[in-house]
Amino acid sequence: MARANRRNSPRRRGERTIKQPPWRLPTNPYRPIEVLSADQLEAVHDASLRVLEELGIEFMSPEALEVLARAGADVDRASGVVRFDRGLIAELLGQAPAEVTVTPRNPARRLILGGDRVVFTSVGGPPNAHDAERGRRPGNIEDYCDILRLIQSLEVVHCIGNQPVAPTDLPAESRHLDCYLANLTLTDKAFLSTSIGAARVRDAVRSNERCRSWRWFRRLLSWLRCCRRPVSRSRCRRGGCSSR
Repeated sequence: MARANRRNSPRRRGERTIKQPPWRLPTNPYRPIEVLSADQLEAVHDASLRVLEELGIEFMSPEALEVLARAGADVDRASGVVRFDRGLIAELLGQAPAEVTVTPRNPARRLILGGDRVVFTSVGGPPNAHDAERGRRPGNIEDYCDILRLIQSLEVVHCIGNQPVAPTDLPAESRHLDCYLANLTLTDKAFLSTSIGAARVRDAVRSNERCRSWRWFRRLLSWLRCCRRPVSRSRCRRGGCSSR
């Protein structure tokens, strides 16, 4: 009888199944680790405000300078340096929501960012793929799609990072479109869009609009923003690259 059961097991029949918990957004029941004392945190905060008030940040986008000037920042248009009053910073931070909802094309995969929620996402941006059978190789669209299928199958991965592997076999100026198409057809989870230039962000929004009617369209995607250096924001990150 035991031998018959082994012969009829899913593994014997060629079925590949893994046991995993159902989809859910876990919460962190613990307080953040307090590495610094309250006085030390206040010192770091004050130093950060001094950098923003006295040194400022260089913005290379004329559009960004206009937006910041309207918001009340001190904009030096000749140098592109913007300085922020600490009162303005406190006012704007007070307007930020404590939580943000991100809804993909499958509402059951809705994410809540903030509070004690924990969201697990895939890595984003590695140039190479690697596995035990084929070894290390440059990123390509075939591996990209395979990784998406893996992400879709794992209930503990809630979100897709911006390009889990870079498909370097596709043209750099249009590969983001291939990635968006694969994200939306091979998965039903939220994903981080490419944020290099306003055009790529708009392409992500329009791609998502086609998957769901505008009536149901909320915050369907997110994107990663980073500085080239601590006191400079590049023109590309604020939309300038879209015209090149």
